[in-house]
Amino acid sequence: MKKKISNKKEEKSVFHQVFIQGQEYKNVITKRSVWEQLADSYKGKLSVSETIRQDTVLLRLRLSYRDFKILVIETDTKPLKFEISINLKINSEFVVYWEDGFERIFKLLGKKDIQIDEPEFDKKYMIQSNEDLLINDLLYYKDIYKLLLKHNIYSFSSEKNDKSGFHKIITTKDRNTKAYDVMSELIEMQFAIIDFYYDEELIIES
Repeated sequence: MKKKISNKKEEKSVFHQVFIQGQEYKNVITKRSVWEQLADSYKGKLSVSETIRQDTVLLRLRLSYRDFKILVIETDTKPLKFEISINLKINSEFVVYWEDGFERIFKLLGKKDIQIDEPEFDKKYMIQSNEDLLINDLLYYKDIYKLLLKHNIYSFSSEKNDKSGFHKIITTKDRNTKAYDVMSELIEMQFAIIDFYYDEELIIES
């Protein structure tokens, strides 16, 4: 039976409560060469910019896949983030994020947590969605759930923009990722997410 999100205010708070704590300043300019390689390999466009005070550097890589845009972004003070803007036929929203001690208490008090029958994953992550079966299928598609575990992804979410009608699917990781192979695997995961929605025939073609 599909789970319905009944309270819009509660739904919004779930997304806004998922953030990264304990992140320290790190100079991302040292990763520039890796990002340049990624831009070349995936035919993307890399931009490097600084704040007006020149105290924070922003790396932004724009990629295209099957007519959709993927944005990869990281700064000296904010974590690595992948964003997909995608137009779907249904409203499919979800949030997958680290389960901590407070969440375990909430579960004991009856907070709904979707399980995918993978003990290691279910122990590490909380899953909430308005489409239980669909998020389950997405996580199993091309072993996406294994990639979330392997790369210690903090959060993975989908939220619909009421104005544009597009869903924004966001994957958030820490700022310790320097290896080309790891970045490439995470980009390929974004491609797999788009492939999933195509295979499910949920894409609104422009």
